[in-house]
Amino acid sequence: MSETPAHRDDEIDLFELFIKLWEGKWTIILAMIGATILCMFYLLILPNSYSGTTFVRAAQPSAFTRYTFLSEALETDNFTYKIDDKFVFDAFISEFNDLEEVIQTLRGDESVVQELSEIEESEREGFIISRAKQFQIIPPQKDETQTELRFTWGDVDASKQIFETSLQLVLANVKATLAKDIDHYAQGAQSRLTIKIENATLKKMSLKKAYGLLTESGYCF
Repeated sequence: MSETPAHRDDEIDLFELFIKLWEGKWTIILAMIGATILCMFYLLILPNSYSGTTFVRAAQPSAFTRYTFLSEALETDNFTYKIDDKFVFDAFISEFNDLEEVIQTLRGDESVVQELSEIEESEREGFIISRAKQFQIIPPQKDETQTELRFTWGDVDASKQIFETSLQLVLANVKATLAKDIDHYAQGAQSRLTIKIENATLKKMSLKKAYGLLTESGYCF
C-alpha cells in the first residue's frame, strides 16, 4: 500500500515534465533553428584553409664528393668547415627557420598585400610573421627519420607557389652564405700567408745583414 502513492507521484512528475516540454516546443524548435542558422553563417564567413605536408631530405653524400679537397683545405687545428650533405642540410633548415625568405615571398603575394592594406600599420609586422609561421619545417619526431615541410593556407596552389619561391630563396642564400664564409676564410689564410712571407723575408734580410757584418769584421766560415 505504501509504494503505490510514490509510484503515482513519479508518473505525475513525468507527465508534468512532458506537458511543460510540449508547451515549450516552439521555443525549443526556434532555438534549434537559430543555432543551425548561426552555424551555417559561421561556416560561410569562415575562410577555407588547407593543410599540406611533404618530405624533404638531404642530398646524397656522393653529390658533395667534389668538395672533399676543399673541406680538407679548410680544416685546421682550430677550425673545421666540412662541406657535406649533413652540413648543407642543417644550414638549409636553419636558414628556413628564420622565416626571412617566407616573409619576403609573402610581401609579394597579392592576397597578403590586400590583407596588409586593411589593417593598422603598427599591426602589419606581427600579422605577416604570423602568416609566415603557417609554413614550417618540422624536424623528425620520435621514431621518425624524415623532415617535413608543412603548411596551412587558404589556397592550395598559392601555398605551393609560396613554398616553392621561399625554398628557392633559402637555397640561394645558403649558397651565398657558404661562398662568403669560404671567401672570408681564404682572405684570412691569404693574410696569414702574407704575414709569414713578410716575416721570412725580414728574417732572411736580417741574416744576410748579419752575415755581411761578420764578413766585414774578418770572421770566416
